[in-house]
Order: sequence, then structure tokens, then C-alpha cells
Amino acid sequence: MSACFYALKYEARVLSAGELGAYASHYSLWQKCIQLDEPIVILEDDIYLEPYFFESLDFLQEHIAKIGYIRLSHNTHHKICKRPTKFPHIFEVVQFTLGIGTMGYCLTPKVAHKFIQASQKWVMPVDWVMDNHCLHGVRNLVFEPFIIGENEQAMQSSIDRPPSTQKVSPLVWLCNKIAHFRFELYFWSYAKMRVS
Repeated sequence: MSACFYALKYEARVLSAGELGAYASHYSLWQKCIQLDEPIVILEDDIYLEPYFFESLDFLQEHIAKIGYIRLSHNTHHKICKRPTKFPHIFEVVQFTLGIGTMGYCLTPKVAHKFIQASQKWVMPVDWVMDNHCLHGVRNLVFEPFIIGENEQAMQSSIDRPPSTQKVSPLVWLCNKIAHFRFELYFWSYAKMRVS
């Protein structure tokens, strides 16, 4: 029951086997980050490095202790609302997203620990959890211009699955809509607070 309530509260869903596998991979790398007690970069296997990748990593190595966590790119399927930070090339995502990918990112052991604490129930894809500031308090930052890209020649991902055609009860549908509205309201108030 608690996992079901958690899922409804955070607009979660049943994960495919591929999504669970991806979650397990990232989770184990967060554990490794904590074990090493130093920041690490996590890259998926279907990316390519931009020519300025290593130069940008040098910059991040200098600042990652203050930043904590930063994406090296994100999915570009939708327009994402971002604002600049005090660091050059680093922007904060200021809207609720339903996951903008995990192609590559850098994080510290402190952030890895927060992601693990927010992952006690695997009822959302891993990028939904990482993007969800209200679960763990970690700002969703991205480096721009992106320093990695998705390899178009790579095979299409088998992680996602097609949307379910199964009918959902009106109560579950209503809870889902309330949860989504709650998240949107939270991110709107969070963004207003950060501006003022």
C-alpha cells in the first residue's frame, strides 16, 4: 500500500524491465561514487563527445564541489525552461519535467547519497527521480552548450515502452492529475522564490 500511495503521490507508474535495469545501473554507480568518496562522471554508451568535452570537464572538476550535480546534456524533445546561474555555461531547469534523460552527468558523493535516499521505492524512471527537486532537494542543472550528444547511429533505446492502452480507474486518473498539479504548483512557487 505504501508503494502504491507513493506512486500516486509522485505521478509514478509501473516500470518496464529495461527501465528497472537502467535504474539499477545508475543506482549502483551512485553507490560507487559514495564508496570512492569523490565526484564521478556517468556516461551512457550511446553518446558521443563534443570536441570541447575534456576542456569542459576541467572546468567542472574545479567547480563540482559547489555545484554538486550537473547534466552534460538533456533530451531535447520539448522546450525546457531554464535560467542562468552564477557559473558560466551552467543553467538551472526551473520547471517540472517527466524526465529529460540520463545520457551523461557529473555528481558528488553528497548528491549520490541524496539520490539513493530518494530511491527507496522504484516506481518512477530514474531520470524522473533525478529531475524531481522536491524528492531530494538537488537542483537540476545542465551544462550548455551540451558537451555530449546522442549518437544517431546507435540503436533505438529498448528502455522505454509504448504507452499503456489499459484503462485506468477514475480515482487513479484523478490522483494522477492532482499529483501533476501539485508538482507544477511547487515548481512555480520554487521558481518565484528563487527569483525574489
